Amino acid sequence: MRSTPSQRLLATEQSLDDIADEIASLHYRAPRDEVMLQRYKQAAEAMLVRCPAKAHAVLAMIATLRRQEALMRQHFRTARMLAPLDAVTRVNHVAALQEFACLSEAVDVALRNCQELPHHGAISQQALEAAVFAGRLQLAANRLLADSSGYLRRVINGSQQILNCVKFLSDHDITDQHTESLQQQAMLPLRQAQMAVPEVSLRLVGHHPTQQVRIQFLLPASATDVAALNQQLQTDLSAVTAAVTAAVATRSLLSWVIVEYCVLEESPCPF
Repeated sequence: MRSTPSQRLLATEQSLDDIADEIASLHYRAPRDEVMLQRYKQAAEAMLVRCPAKAHAVLAMIATLRRQEALMRQHFRTARMLAPLDAVTRVNHVAALQEFACLSEAVDVALRNCQELPHHGAISQQALEAAVFAGRLQLAANRLLADSSGYLRRVINGSQQILNCVKFLSDHDITDQHTESLQQQAMLPLRQAQMAVPEVSLRLVGHHPTQQVRIQFLLPASATDVAALNQQLQTDLSAVTAAVTAAVATRSLLSWVIVEYCVLEESPCPF
């Protein structure tokens, strides 16, 4: 029996969903399989007429793996325009921005997603995690505290750690503007190196009166490369924080907040 047009469309959508799931499951540290990516790209391009929104979303994910930022943006913009309520596309868009170390932009997009799809669990979770990535820790804490259902506390690993760190920072007049500026500076060399930022660790370390908040970006890189990046980062951070030090109690901002890179395998679980 011949399939109907609607059945063929469903099969097309399922095929694209399967491809998207396969791409999303690819480990960022694994060698990129260009033969496979090209096969997926050709399959998505063949679906552009019959299922354009999902096809563009898949092409955006492929562009992300290939480190083609402009193409990623183009395809996600089209996919979101064609299917504005597709939650999976929205989540993948934020994840792609984070892959390119555009952390502040990622949290802005994630917050808009929450406004437009306010009761979607995965979107709410991603917005909170994106806030931590971007250094907007007070925002992350506010979202935790405003969640009367308790859902975010259940699904966010280390939610109490976020609250502890934010209380410490607030007690010392350190705002999201301060911590976000540090994390933006930390992203500059990663963007230049086209290095993905897979995870972040957030901890309150030490004991009073020398406690500190430690923010670590966990990188899929060698210890030698991470050490070189850290050496340059500390020089850069010292320069950009000189202007705000006077506004942060009696100690330098960098004595309250440590921002550094870390080898992924050697680090504790993300916040």
